[in-house]
Amino acid sequence: MGPEYALAEAILARDADTYVHSQRTAHCAARLASELGLAKERVGQIRTAALLHDVGKIGIPDSILHKGEELTDSEWALMQTHSAIGASLVEGAGFGQMARWIYHLHERYDGRGYPDGLAGGAIPFESRLLHAADALEAMTTERSYRPALRIEFAADEIEEAAGTQLDPAIATPLVELVRANGLRITDQTPRRRVASTLVGYAPVPAA
Repeated sequence: MGPEYALAEAILARDADTYVHSQRTAHCAARLASELGLAKERVGQIRTAALLHDVGKIGIPDSILHKGEELTDSEWALMQTHSAIGASLVEGAGFGQMARWIYHLHERYDGRGYPDGLAGGAIPFESRLLHAADALEAMTTERSYRPALRIEFAADEIEEAAGTQLDPAIATPLVELVRANGLRITDQTPRRRVASTLVGYAPVPAA
């Protein structure tokens, strides 16, 4: 068993809902990458990065990770450190390229994201793709403070965020994929799921 599986198991041991989110995001990201015509090896790398993108939440306190309402500014600032924590863990496992994608996953196309405020093409392509997949999955997952969106409505939000939060060249094909009934992430729930909710992702559109 490779180090990526060990990290995935660490996510499961720490928080089952984060594990479920990662599995579903990986399905979405791989499906989108294939739709964009990427080579099979690259699709596999993107899928692995999606599986590991939230491993940094291992370092986030339960009081924040499982908070039953939206986070305060100080709590959100601490939550944002999971990108750097995760990238460090993934790089330490020997996946330097994927670590870079994970580190920049929450950058916004308009430069208003984190951790470095990169914009447009300065953000790694894979990070932009992972961000879109992550956002779609998060919106279709129930939270303690809001219900899950139907995937059709989440696609509308993705379309609205194209050019601001998300890269239009990635958001538009993702929306088209959903509307063509080519993506059903709600069916990708692992059998080991524990009933709970994810907390801490800023849904599209984020300020």
